[in-house]
Amino acid sequence: YEAGERPDFDRLSQYMTHHLAGAHPSIRYYGGIRFDGGRAMSEEWSSFGSLRMVLPRFELVVDGSTVELVCNLVPHHDRARLASILDEIRALPWPAKEAASGLPRAVDRHDQPTRADWMARVQESLDIIDANEIQKVVLARRSTFAFDGSVSPIDLIARLYAEAPNRFHY
Repeated sequence: YEAGERPDFDRLSQYMTHHLAGAHPSIRYYGGIRFDGGRAMSEEWSSFGSLRMVLPRFELVVDGSTVELVCNLVPHHDRARLASILDEIRALPWPAKEAASGLPRAVDRHDQPTRADWMARVQESLDIIDANEIQKVVLARRSTFAFDGSVSPIDLIARLYAEAPNRFHY
């Protein structure tokens, strides 16, 4: 589900209710809603609009010690596409049994905002919260890395999880 400039929450609710009716209880849509509709949208986010919800074709679902690769299908949409979906499954990059021990070395990092600006925004937000002007604030920061070789997304996620299993990494 996607929205244009302004999200229509009633339409989103109807869409989600319709698409989740009769679905398996573990089905999950992922997405987000734009925080500040009054500000100009940066170029890299413009294709997302003000709201986007996605049912991923594939996802890894972890439940305790069990890990499952799930392929989400929408019967009325995917019935005629089963052959191509099977081709997508066959084309998935499976990691080798023995996990890669290392990642390429990071050779450059660019943070936006800078660490100093980020810390100033955190302090400003804490001051505003302490003054009871707001109850909650969401701050975002983007870090861009360059590596001396290609990076496998699966190896990267495995490394991030191994280093901090109880945290979320975006």
